[in-house]
Amino acid sequence: MMEAILKYQETDAKLYKIERDLAGNPARKKALTAKKFLDGVAEATASLEAKAGECTQKYKMLAEAQNSLIKAVSEYDDVEETGEDEISYVQKKAKEVEGSILAMAQELKNLEDAISEIVASYEDLKKKTQQAQAMYKENAPLYNQARAEVKEEREALAKELETLKKAVPEKVMQMYLDRRNDKVPFPIVCEFPEGGKNCPACGMEFSLQELGEIKKEKVGACKNCHKILYL
Repeated sequence: MMEAILKYQETDAKLYKIERDLAGNPARKKALTAKKFLDGVAEATASLEAKAGECTQKYKMLAEAQNSLIKAVSEYDDVEETGEDEISYVQKKAKEVEGSILAMAQELKNLEDAISEIVASYEDLKKKTQQAQAMYKENAPLYNQARAEVKEEREALAKELETLKKAVPEKVMQMYLDRRNDKVPFPIVCEFPEGGKNCPACGMEFSLQELGEIKKEKVGACKNCHKILYL
């Protein structure tokens, strides 16, 4: 029984190495990084456009309000001979209006700065988008080439595994596949030494009950590192 799963693991390890080499391929990493950035460009652009629209609208409203206040000040300046009390009132109101104008001027300046930042962010996004496009265009074909170079070997190994799988008991095969999918490091199947008390892979000590089950079934699993163990 275990000879079959060990043979399966030996062949699967070759496929695993190819998969790991492809996963660590520098061109793949660069292409994925570029693609991830490009996938977010539309959302980033929409966010900048929304901010720009909001700032522009607010700027327009403040500019109109400021013009109205400036006009009000000029009306106060046109006031001619009046009583002392009325002059004092007009001067006070004119001062308040001028204060409001200054405050609005600062708000307008802040909005101008915000709009400038949005423009700079958009230009930066545009530049990085062009760089990401160039990176993807350069590296995606390189990664596809690397995949193509091992395609036949991968297919041959996959075909061999399907044949070897038929000789492995269903329960053991499922244990193996579950661990393979969970990315348990190779070797997934390890020999448990006769009379041993600890996992040969991670060193965890087994209880007497667990040891009894392994001896009885001739196969078990470590709850710590999840390796399949056999006697």
